[in-house]
Amino acid sequence: MENKVKVGTIFQCSWGYEQTNVDFFKCVGFTPCFMKYVKVETVTVENRGSGVDYVVPGRKESTKVYKAKIKNYSGEPGFAPNTYSWAGYWDGKPTYQTAAGWGH
Repeated sequence: MENKVKVGTIFQCSWGYEQTNVDFFKCVGFTPCFMKYVKVETVTVENRGSGVDYVVPGRKESTKVYKAKIKNYSGEPGFAPNTYSWAGYWDGKPTYQTAAGWGH
């Protein structure tokens, strides 16, 4: 799985209860056993009203570097950035998120 991920690969993670939040992460390197990644800002590119936003990764990146073990999920690489979510490949398209004020 590790050879499917390159430096610069963007991952997305949708999570939440009664609202959908989206986090983006970027691969910035590797150790012998782990992928190193940073969190990337989430930017709204479209608001469709009624509590619906579409978001993409922005340019700002966290300076804090995390490590995670890459795992196989339905044939694609991903990782668990925390205990309650899973991050998989971002497909390059704006992603649904609950709009600010509608649960955030």
